[in-house]
Amino acid sequence: MRIALIYNEPKHTEPEDHWLSRSRAEVELEKDFRDASEFGVLEESEVIADAIRQDGHEVLVFSVDDDIHRLITFLDIEKPDLVFNLCEAVLGKASLEMAIAGIYELYDVPYTGSQAIALGISLNKGLAKAILKANDIPTPAFVIV
Repeated sequence: MRIALIYNEPKHTEPEDHWLSRSRAEVELEKDFRDASEFGVLEESEVIADAIRQDGHEVLVFSVDDDIHRLITFLDIEKPDLVFNLCEAVLGKASLEMAIAGIYELYDVPYTGSQAIALGISLNKGLAKAILKANDIPTPAFVIV
């Protein structure tokens, strides 16, 4: 089986621009700070690729790198049987994570992770909370700012 392992290339953020520094004044990040939640995908993808290979499958590792056209070309040319999806953002926006899953769905390629609609709903907290409330599922009060 040809399995594409697709991830988004992590981006370095200067410590003063990182969300931790911007959200909490008392947090001062060191100059060589590297966000493990962003860069961990590199190690993660290697471990997963090795496990897939050990199971006898061909692995195609691909970084979206904010270029949707490259992703589409990759899918057109390589025609993977399955996508192991590690892509959590595109164009620097986590809210577009659902678009990547939508591309897999349009190409009718099975993939790991949540469907595009589930990602879209869960990334829209107001909509997700409204759906929970409409179905009598307890959720804390919220305000959209």
